[in-house]
Amino acid sequence: MKVSIILPTYNGSKLITNAINSVLEQSFADYEFIIIDDGSIDNTSEIIKEYASLNHRIRFYRNETNQGFEKTLNKGLRLATGKYIARIDDDDVWIDQNKLALQVEFLESHPRHVLVGTGCIIVDEHGHEIHRHSPPESDSQIRKIMLSSTVFYHSTVMFPRDLVVQLGGYREGKYHAASDYDLWLRLGNHGLLANLPNYAVFYSLRPGNMCSQHNLLQLRDIIIIIYNNRGYYNYFYYSLLRRCFQYLVVATIGYSQYPKLRKKIISGINNSLDKLNHFTKTTFK
Repeated sequence: MKVSIILPTYNGSKLITNAINSVLEQSFADYEFIIIDDGSIDNTSEIIKEYASLNHRIRFYRNETNQGFEKTLNKGLRLATGKYIARIDDDDVWIDQNKLALQVEFLESHPRHVLVGTGCIIVDEHGHEIHRHSPPESDSQIRKIMLSSTVFYHSTVMFPRDLVVQLGGYREGKYHAASDYDLWLRLGNHGLLANLPNYAVFYSLRPGNMCSQHNLLQLRDIIIIIYNNRGYYNYFYYSLLRRCFQYLVVATIGYSQYPKLRKKIISGINNSLDKLNHFTKTTFK
């Protein structure tokens, strides 16, 4: 088996069919599709069972009680038999039918690489586009911003199973919504990183994850993760200060206002630069 696709879900009945269908429409065929229901109390299991009865690639498992995201993902890693792991969340959709094929081809031809992602289109809960994430592609470019910016979104990535298992998988109960970021950095300590230029995923932002408390905890853990990975990536002090500033903004004015404040700050800087440029041209002709 070349690829194991892992999809953990909890009460995902409203959106999971789109995620499953996008996997089944892939042009690459040498995969198994591991779907784990983490103790849902809606009809998620019934939906998955129906798909599994129609497609032999789908392997369905259910946790009788809710175990949490990292434990469920690690269960998926233990069950997986593929050389590579691909991930998709129940509210995301793969929009490039060649996603798996391109990533497998890349990893097979670049054995020093341990993680490859893609670009993605970030959408709201109604499927409306918010913005397009065009990540840096080369390892050297990625390492310049890895500590300060989001480079890999979870549903875009593919990585070697054996290496992740050797690294202990996802750290359970250690980080709040940042265990994937921690894993990407640990992978990057053992090999090269890359992104493909195509927009392969609709990445959904859930309203429940947009609260200040959630993002405050996430930023706190990201700061800890950055500190633990000092020396492996560029611009450590700049990145640490940038994340601390983000934490301060969210802690004082809240997440909902943070994007608006950031936009105002960037706009203010651009206006100041424009004025300075105009002043220079008119004064020093």
